[in-house]
Amino acid sequence: MDTTEQLNETDNNYWPSVFISGGIFGLIYFLLPVLVGYMIINANPSEAMSSLLITVVGFCLACLIGTLGGFTAAWHYAKEFAGQLDLGKGALIGFITGVIIVVVEVFASQLWSVIDPDYIPKLLENLTTMIGNLNIPEAQKQMQIDSIAGQFQSSDSFGSVFVNLLIQAPIWGLLNLITGMIGAKIFGIDEPEF
Repeated sequence: MDTTEQLNETDNNYWPSVFISGGIFGLIYFLLPVLVGYMIINANPSEAMSSLLITVVGFCLACLIGTLGGFTAAWHYAKEFAGQLDLGKGALIGFITGVIIVVVEVFASQLWSVIDPDYIPKLLENLTTMIGNLNIPEAQKQMQIDSIAGQFQSSDSFGSVFVNLLIQAPIWGLLNLITGMIGAKIFGIDEPEF
């Protein structure tokens, strides 16, 4: 490898773009559901439908915003290195950004359970009450309540946190791989075809 190739590799370091975008979007992906959770905790349980609708919209919005991490990392990288970004590097940047988003979100969630240990029990209690107020058959209510309670109980152990990380990392990596490629196509300089 000659000096020009070595300089090119060290000059085009994508890690700052990946860490900046992954950190920011990981915090957003963590904070939006937490804010929605506090809205549920403080909501009137008799208004179950509107509160549950806000929950669904909030989680969908968090997921949508989380998928933009790869796009933003590709934009940052292209801006830093004058557009020297091809689809392959955009895909790599996007995938790693997605993994970092998940790591930041999981770490922040665990930290939040230490900062506010009453958050999950209060959220579970209010969600259970809201589901109980819905106009659906009792068997369906109980099935929903049991499902939510099981999800909250299993999220406490280190094993479930690790499994959650292993499941989410490739999914978010692939989603951000796609947005990283889109970012590379938009912000990268097209190389001439021969």
